This record gives sequence, structure tokens and C-alpha cells, in this order.
Amino acid sequence: MKILIRLAAEMAIKSDRIRAKFLNRLMRNIQEALSSQNIKHKIENHWSRLFIEVDSSKIALTSEILSRIFGISSCSPVEIECTGGLQEIVTIGTKHYSEVVKGKKFAVRTKRSGEHPFNSLELNAALGQKLCEAGGTVDLDHPEVKVSLEVRPQATFFFSREIRGSGGFPIGVGGHALCLASGGFDSAVAAWLIQKRGVVVDHVFFNLADSAYERSVLSVLKFLCEQWSYGTSPRLHIVDFKPVVQEIVSKVKPGHLQVILKRLFYRAGEVIAHDIGADALITGEAIGQVSSQTLKNLRAIEDALTKLPVLRPLIGADKDEIFVMARKIGTFELSAVIREVCSLTSTYHPVTECSPESARKEERKCDLTILDNAINQRKIVMIKDLSLHDLVSDDLSIVNIPDKAEVIDCRSSEEFKRKHYPGSRHILFRDLLLDSKLVLPREKTYVLYCQVGLKSAVAAQKLRQNGYAAFSIRGGAPSILDAN
Repeated sequence: MKILIRLAAEMAIKSDRIRAKFLNRLMRNIQEALSSQNIKHKIENHWSRLFIEVDSSKIALTSEILSRIFGISSCSPVEIECTGGLQEIVTIGTKHYSEVVKGKKFAVRTKRSGEHPFNSLELNAALGQKLCEAGGTVDLDHPEVKVSLEVRPQATFFFSREIRGSGGFPIGVGGHALCLASGGFDSAVAAWLIQKRGVVVDHVFFNLADSAYERSVLSVLKFLCEQWSYGTSPRLHIVDFKPVVQEIVSKVKPGHLQVILKRLFYRAGEVIAHDIGADALITGEAIGQVSSQTLKNLRAIEDALTKLPVLRPLIGADKDEIFVMARKIGTFELSAVIREVCSLTSTYHPVTECSPESARKEERKCDLTILDNAINQRKIVMIKDLSLHDLVSDDLSIVNIPDKAEVIDCRSSEEFKRKHYPGSRHILFRDLLLDSKLVLPREKTYVLYCQVGLKSAVAAQKLRQNGYAAFSIRGGAPSILDAN
């Protein structure tokens, strides 16, 4: 069965040479994405459209993955394919859709490419008339069923669903940047927005706390990269910043601690970016969101850099807008349970109008060889290669469901309705983590699953901390749904 892929609008306006480059990268990213889920596939490149051929049992999963690959405007599972002329197209369309539109309002919509002995309006009218005779009612403004056709030189393709993609450019065509990652809402969304512009994003995490904090940040980045960074192998640089914090707390005026801390984040980020060949730093900063992000303080912080630009895609966003985007990309609940540690460095009123000169004066009080040592001793991990063992307790992940265990599906409501494990109970991931009123019988064993197995593992660990016997299905929903 085939899936028709439409390119993001900005790709279509590129010159032929650039468009070909972008298309090649998009196909490479698609191949990596589908192969990572063991989906056998074949890609056909028709310049303005791509077609993916997969087994019919993999259509739903493939469409979901394609919706998360940058460079795709939308995709549609092809329901029928026809190589004949107008009469054959109408005959086949009538046979397939007569029962579908019976008693319903419908619209026929056609797009053509190439030379044909009929136009779109003629085809719409001919097929529409036959479907009216079958019991449907035409309603072009508010149809219950959309019968859509793509008439191309090689064939005509019928479909009734259009799944919206993420747009943007394929990752890998827009350069390389390093994101200052905290695991919070902002940095994950900022990285996502820059990836959407085709930029390869690596990450650096400045650990101000402990290994538990590190693991929670790793969970966010693991999810972000596995779900959205197709075609790349993002690296995470982990810098132990506790010695640096001790140095600035002992030397810097209390009100300047946040500004100096951020300056040293920038300094370290610039060194690491230079080492890996990145062209910019990415942050989740927004004007006025916290004291260190006033316009004057941002200027004083950025003064620490010598060459690299700072990309702040959220600079004009408010928190509610950022929350909406975090929910869209799926990181909201994982970020929501990460504790804030930057504010622990000061109990004094922070300066909100620091000048670059004042910031330099305070920074000169510090021994920056401690910063150099922290950078040189950093750990580097391949984010996609992280296992559940690196993120949660070793015995959380299981393959088979124990007898009498209650199965909990913590995916979205739409995913649950589409298909779920027989007899499973639906509880949203955020409710498992954040709803203190959620009560489950403690005498039962619970087995959780999500789409990829990461969120369910985090939720199972949370349940264990509250005294429940809880496990997560290794490999997520596909590992148990494909067998049922």
C-alpha cells in the first residue's frame, strides 16, 4: 500500500538544484526514520510528490512517523490506484466510495499534474454525479467525507484522509548548532523549532545537581531526538558545573549570580560549539521570563561570547505559548517533573539591569581555570543510543505481560481509540505523573505502555516510588499491538 507525501511549501519554491538537494536529504531522513522502526519500505521520487510503499499493516504507524519528519507538508494513505482515463477513474471511484458517502455530505477534490484529456472540474462533476446517485449529498463547504484524487502522469491516486505534517526543511540542510539544554519546557521547544529549519542540533547540559537530575534531563532529550531528529545522531555533552557554581557563589556579588552563571554557560557552550564545528548556540530564553532574561541582562550575558551568534526562537513567546508547543512535540509532561535548580544559586534579589561592564567586573573575580577543567572533563553521549537502563531502574522494562496484571495505555486519546491492547485501561501520561488524586488499587500489578516505551518507563518508575508494582513494555506500543 502506498502513502502520498506532499513537500513543505518552502521546498517547492527553491531552485531545481537546491530542491534536488533538499529532496535527497528528505528521502534519507525518511529511510532512517522507517528503518529505525523496522518498517520495510520503498520510496518513489516524483519531484513534487513522494510515494512510500509499505505493508498495509504499517500504514498507521508510517503515517504517524511521517508527520514528525521535517520537510513534509502532509501525507495521505492511498486507498485506490488507477491507470485508466476519465471513464475508468469515475467507475473505480464510484465502486469504492458509493457506500462510504451514502447518506452523508461529501465533496470531490482533484489535483492534476501533467497533460490529460480532461480537467479537474470535469472529473469532479462526473464522479460527484455518480456518488449523488449512490445516495450522497454534495457539500463543498462542510463535507463529512472528502473524496480526493491526485491525477499524475503515471496514475490516479484516491484518498480520503490528509494527515498534516510538520513542514519546515529536512534536518541536515540548514547547518549545525548547539543547544543549551536544561530539560525544561523552553530549551526542548527551542531545539525543536531550530531543527524545523533544517539545522542539525547537538546538545550541552550543565549539571548543577545530581545524577537523578541528569537522568531526568536525558529522558527529555531521548524522547525529543527519537521522535523528531530523524536523519541525525545528536550528541549530548554533559558538563559537571557544580565546581563552577561553588566558585562563583564564593566570589560574585549575590545579586549578580544568575547573570554570571549564564555567562559561563555561554562561554562553555562556545568552546564546545567550536570543538564540534557548530555555527551557533541555541537557548530557550524569552524576554522577561525570569530575572536573567531582561533585555539588559541578555545583553550582559551575550557579551561573554567572542564569535558565535545566539539563536533564541522563543524570544517573543509567553509561557502559555511555550506550553502549547511542548505539548505538541510531546515533551511537556517529561519536562514538567524536572525540578528547577538555577534559582537555587541565590536567595538574594537578582540584578535586572546588569551592564556588560558590571558583568565583566564580577566575572573577573572568578578563577576560570575551573570552567576550563569542567569543559575538558565533560562526558559525551549519543542520545539515541541511550537505553532505558541509562534513564530508569534496570528491572522496569519487560517483554511479556504477567498473568492478572492490569495494562495501562498512557498514549494520547486519539492513539488509544485507533488501536489499543485488549482490555487495557487508558490513563494519560500526565495524569500518572502529576495527578496526586489518582488512586490505583495497590494489590495489583500494572504494566504500562506508550508509543516508544520511554514515557511509560518514566511513569512506571514514578508509580514504584509511590509503592506500586509497575512495569513498562519494552519497545512500546508496536511490540504488543502488532501481535494483537
